[in-house]
Amino acid sequence: LGTDAEMKVHKFAEEAMYKQIAYAILSTKANVPEYMIARFKREAFATKRQAKLRLSNIKLEEITQILRGKSLLI
Repeated sequence: LGTDAEMKVHKFAEEAMYKQIAYAILSTKANVPEYMIARFKREAFATKRQAKLRLSNIKLEEITQILRGKSLLI
């Protein structure tokens, strides 16, 4: 825990955090259809995965070239 000044969320992770909070709230409420909870769960998982990819400095082009055995430095 920290002060408000110490709490910062990266802009790539912000949407994932909001979706995770929405899923957590809906999953604990009564009288919410199961399909709605499942949809929010999928969206939260997808945005979390996307945020992790964005926050890691790995570029898709670099990965494909490495897997093909090509070097970025010519």
